[in-house]
Amino acid sequence: HTSDSAGLQCKDRSMVPTLGPGTSLLLVDRIAGRFQWYREGDVVEVLNPMKPTTTVVKRVVGMPGDRIMVDRDTIITIRPGHVWVEGDNVIESTDSRSFGPVSASLVRGKVVLQLHPFHRMGRIPNNMPWHTPPPS
Repeated sequence: HTSDSAGLQCKDRSMVPTLGPGTSLLLVDRIAGRFQWYREGDVVEVLNPMKPTTTVVKRVVGMPGDRIMVDRDTIITIRPGHVWVEGDNVIESTDSRSFGPVSASLVRGKVVLQLHPFHRMGRIPNNMPWHTPPPS
């Protein structure tokens, strides 16, 4: 993913079926997050913890205090000031399962609209039908 003055361009398949496949032009709200916290289900632009000169687009699936099942044997609790992000296409996504919880300071903004391709233009849904919380 790369960002420019026109918005954000998503080129990989990590957010399929929500975004893509292929190139999607997105509008990112970089102001609202400064005044309110992101919510579970929001699609956000994040500075890539593994390559800080780039950004990634992922969905927030864990908030501070949430317990996340990383694999069959590992459950972690999200620390204050952090979020857990994942791509909707978990098979093709490098996300918090690889780099861990992300500091909220790395979240650049909330993706609010898909502008291109035109047949997919519209608001980004805030849902996670594939997400299953860990047992209590």
